[in-house]
Amino acid sequence: MKIESFGLRLVKEFVRFMIIKCLEKDRSIGETPTKLQASPIIESFWHSLIVDMDKYKIFQKLLPKRFQCNPSITLDPIEIQMERFQKTLQLYDKYFPNCKRDDEMWDFKKKKLILI
Repeated sequence: MKIESFGLRLVKEFVRFMIIKCLEKDRSIGETPTKLQASPIIESFWHSLIVDMDKYKIFQKLLPKRFQCNPSITLDPIEIQMERFQKTLQLYDKYFPNCKRDDEMWDFKKKKLILI
């Protein structure tokens, strides 16, 4: 039985989230609102990646377009956040039909990851 570390699983699910954002052209630039929302843990990982701008720039070069992270979406009413989150999960299942979604990484109720 292969056991993956928490960190590897988190990175894998973050990359899948970014692939979904690319495929759906969900860039949230300017006045265009975001259509998708990650779980708090994945969102927190994204924020930690942005803090290291050099590494984030390298990561962004792997993407076909530049994506902005909008942390203020977490201030939207919970109903709106849940709509975006459910849409993200539906698209996850559509684009990754042969991959079991990591429930721990995609738990919307789980608190944000605190990275030191």
